[in-house]
Amino acid sequence: MLKLLPLFLLLPFAPLGDAEIIWAAADAYVADGDLAKAKSALARFTPARVAEILRAGRPGAIGKAGETTLKLKDAYGTESDCIIWAPAKVTKPAGVILLLHGMGGDARKALQGRWYEAFATANNCILAAPSGVKMAGEGRAEDDPAGGDPLSWCIRPGSIVFALLREVRRTYPVDDDRIYVSGYSMGGFGTQRIGFRYPDRFAAIVAFAGGLSYTEYAGTGGDPKIRPLVENGKGLPVYLCHGDADSVVPCRFDRQTRDDMKAFGAECVYVEVPGAGHGLDVGGSLMKGIAPWMKEKKRTAHPKKITFISAGDYASSAWWVKVDGAAGARIVAEVKAKNVIEVSAKDVEKLTIYVDETLHDLAKPLTITSGGKELFKGKVDESTDVVLDSFRAREDKGLVYRAKIVVTPK
Repeated sequence: MLKLLPLFLLLPFAPLGDAEIIWAAADAYVADGDLAKAKSALARFTPARVAEILRAGRPGAIGKAGETTLKLKDAYGTESDCIIWAPAKVTKPAGVILLLHGMGGDARKALQGRWYEAFATANNCILAAPSGVKMAGEGRAEDDPAGGDPLSWCIRPGSIVFALLREVRRTYPVDDDRIYVSGYSMGGFGTQRIGFRYPDRFAAIVAFAGGLSYTEYAGTGGDPKIRPLVENGKGLPVYLCHGDADSVVPCRFDRQTRDDMKAFGAECVYVEVPGAGHGLDVGGSLMKGIAPWMKEKKRTAHPKKITFISAGDYASSAWWVKVDGAAGARIVAEVKAKNVIEVSAKDVEKLTIYVDETLHDLAKPLTITSGGKELFKGKVDESTDVVLDSFRAREDKGLVYRAKIVVTPK
């Protein structure tokens, strides 16, 4: 009797689809930075097709319900214990809440209060908690305490916070317009330090008993390098909670941030708890105010006006602009009409503008002006290089572009 072969041996191998090929090339480029190799793998695709696939989201990502523990390494080679928790099997794009613990804590400590569990369950969100690691060398921030090897939240690209977000994106379908950061004490500092440097990445931030800068916390007065970043809050809703009797992290830091954001016309809710010290009832009265506020927050992925202060070359882009210049370089870029952008720059040596197709028509000439002077006018060619580079910079499908212009503001 003829023995039948398994069906899969009788069928021809199924060719990979466009999505699998494009995502594999993009992921490889994120990992190894080899642009030539990525372009070779994508040679048969137009830039428009590559962008279309990346914007549609990663195919086949369906994350499991419950808790997943894992070890991750950041870009600096430091390993961290992390926890991801989902209220149910995730089959449609979910929000992500990154939870940053305080001094002496870890990922488990960040989750054990279950402050956000009810919110996550009701609003299709994933909770993701990394464990903080000691930072040294290039992982250190400019406002970290001098000397020693402090336990802190690294705020640079490739840090454990962003490494964990990447892992969530590769495991679950994620709604990039509903990513939040929240933390307590040291985590409250981490939340603000990350949020104000990367305002285009998040829908909102919520910080408890924290502050903006460790330089300010050290008692040396205001921080002239970091304090100006509060203006980036024009594109980032902020919720701050502090006890007025906090002797560990005085509330004056958050009061100042509230006042600064109010002066800028930015959205900042500040809740000061009378008589409370460093311990706050987050899971009770505070969460009753946070939950309805946070539920309404979604990132504006395609703003017509951007005000952005750079923290330096490691945090130099926001939405469709990127600045080259020293820390503190400031850009205001506004879409005045279809295919017309006006910019105002301070200490910006070079400005890159990515063409956001929700705001402009790539088939028509684009005009960029500054102070009444024309910096650029003409059609902009699309490029697979731009698509790949814009994806690699943030791995955010809402911030993928096909074309860019580089100008020198006057």
